[in-house]
Amino acid sequence: MATRTRDNQRSRVYKAERRTFDWGQTVPDELLQATVDDVLDRHSVRSRFGSRRINVERGRGGGAAWGKSRITLGVQARNEWVICHEIAHCLNPVSCTSHGPEFVGVYLFLVKTIIGAEAAARLRAALRETGAKWNNKAVPKPSTGTRVPPRQYESLAVAKARWNHAVVSLRDRLDAALRETTRESE
Repeated sequence: MATRTRDNQRSRVYKAERRTFDWGQTVPDELLQATVDDVLDRHSVRSRFGSRRINVERGRGGGAAWGKSRITLGVQARNEWVICHEIAHCLNPVSCTSHGPEFVGVYLFLVKTIIGAEAAARLRAALRETGAKWNNKAVPKPSTGTRVPPRQYESLAVAKARWNHAVVSLRDRLDAALRETTRESE
């Protein structure tokens, strides 16, 4: 009988996310698969994790990763940070705990790469406050010898444009919320 490693950081990671990000749909349903494809097609991701496909399904509730090649996203989870979270599950080695330090390292790498350094810094600060640990053991060094070929998707250019618009919109909302919080504390 195989023993499972206890996932003793899950509540800490979720608490840090709640402190950092808002729930709600920011990625339109018709762009969910293209958005995930775009994340996986980024050179910084491909050069570390190789070329791969993760299928997206619409679900209920939050987000979930099923193995290494399928994620489901409920309406409230159809946003950039949950997409990064679920992709991190798919990229995290099977030998590592679901929300362990290696997973959090992959997750932070994706947030910094996809949403931006500022969002990654806020998440890192919230993780530190909750006592969550992370490391970069599961984030491979970029491969330099061979070029990983990009995937070809019909709607990739459109998806990238909408994705970039959604990220800018999210950053604007986060900045406004931060300014409002700062004003309230003064």
